[in-house]
Amino acid sequence: MRVTRHVAAVALAAAMTISLAPVTVPPASAEAIDVISPSGHAVALRNAPRKLSVTYVHRGRRHTLDDFLARTKTSGFVVLDGQDVVAERSTGASRTTRFQSWSVAKSFTSAAVDIALGEGRIRSLDDPVDKYLPELARSGYAGVSIRDLLRMSSGIEWDEATDVPRPHAAADRGRPLRRTAARQVRGWKPGSRFEYTSLTSSPS
Repeated sequence: MRVTRHVAAVALAAAMTISLAPVTVPPASAEAIDVISPSGHAVALRNAPRKLSVTYVHRGRRHTLDDFLARTKTSGFVVLDGQDVVAERSTGASRTTRFQSWSVAKSFTSAAVDIALGEGRIRSLDDPVDKYLPELARSGYAGVSIRDLLRMSSGIEWDEATDVPRPHAAADRGRPLRRTAARQVRGWKPGSRFEYTSLTSSPS
């Protein structure tokens, strides 16, 4: 169910980015938080609600889509059919609510790296990340290639189950995650294996 929750978050974030005007950021937090503004070439979305006949069986009982959204505490859920918004649900949020992008940022990061390569801003995926972010030169990320970061093979010592709350809390307080990344230590040889690490998309 975790994957479905992420898909729902992606869908809501996409809809908010495409169709809505930017929300003013309070001056106190403007420097601490990177806000993605809507595109200057926004695609117009149309409200075209229709009933979705979606059910599933969980622990021997049949449930509806609304049951699932409530059980998984999904903040936002949007279904698009082309440019039509056919279903939209939210809990404790609205179209103007600003979310942390979290793992959605990994897709943006990889796309941005490809653009930077094409523009010559990054010479090679095999360059060490600290060539571009010198503040990581004394961390576990020192010497780790951009390629290994993109492949989730950074080599830093990290436990996804217990280490994630710290950067989440820091980001919620508007603290730059690069500072957290700069404190990480090496745990194994970069590039030697795949290990999903939430923080790895921050320095990359």
